[in-house]
Amino acid sequence: MKSVLIAVRLPEVLKKKAEAKAKALGYIKPSGEANLSEYIRNLIINDINDRR
Repeated sequence: MKSVLIAVRLPEVLKKKAEAKAKALGYIKPSGEANLSEYIRNLIINDINDRR
């Protein structure tokens, strides 16, 4: 499977909500920060799978 890099711009308010949701769901980097990229990647994958 080919992998591509995409960038998403979020308003600061939405970013903070997404980080809180990511942490609540266990998407946490070893540093303790929310792993926002992994959380968004899984949202996209789950959305694609739900459409099949």
